[in-house]
Amino acid sequence: RRLAFALDRFAKRIDHVRVRFADLNGPKGGVDKRCAIECSLGPYGAVVIEETDADLYTAIDRAASRAKVAVRRKLDKVKASWHGRR
Repeated sequence: RRLAFALDRFAKRIDHVRVRFADLNGPKGGVDKRCAIECSLGPYGAVVIEETDADLYTAIDRAASRAKVAVRRKLDKVKASWHGRR
């Protein structure tokens, strides 16, 4: 739900989103929960974000926030390049 809320306004431009979770150290504990988000923007390429934290939910929240900013930035660059050609 958190990721859907963060990326909802870009839904028409996003082809697919892949989310992966990993526990890097296993039962040892520590700062080792990773959330990786890949947003495919079709012909504009992809945006990949990775966040690592001791708490998985914190990693998800931070990764979703960063994905929102990264997708917006990528689409703004595409828009600016189209306006620069005219």
